[in-house]
Amino acid sequence: MSLARSKPWTRPAPLVAKPQTRRLDDKGPNRNAGWLNHIRALPCLVCIPGQQEHPTRAHHPRGLFPRTMGVRVSDLLCLPLCDRHHDIWPGSLHKAGNEAAWWQAQGIEPYGVILSQLAQCRDPERDEAIAFVKMHRARSQETA
Repeated sequence: MSLARSKPWTRPAPLVAKPQTRRLDDKGPNRNAGWLNHIRALPCLVCIPGQQEHPTRAHHPRGLFPRTMGVRVSDLLCLPLCDRHHDIWPGSLHKAGNEAAWWQAQGIEPYGVILSQLAQCRDPERDEAIAFVKMHRARSQETA
């Protein structure tokens, strides 16, 4: 009795078919360390110019885009916030319950900021990210 296979072993087909292309509403994960460094070099969107006391972080907006279980939004969609406004201060973004309401209270339209930042981006997925932001901006204006 021989233990040799008559045919080489091949991986079985997956139980769930994976899409061949990314959907427009799929928010990631597009990772771009260079872009995150660019965002971190920008001043905080909330601080008064010239009075920022804490380093800037790249905030991945969770409340502006539909939730995908366990998947962070693309790095191309990050916003610059200092530590204080990001998560240290009691009134910071991560301590507020509603991200969209927090941005509105600050007087900042985050979709517009993201679109203006993407105008400087050289990433190959930039056009897809712009379409994604415009789609969600329109949806947020419909519900407001």
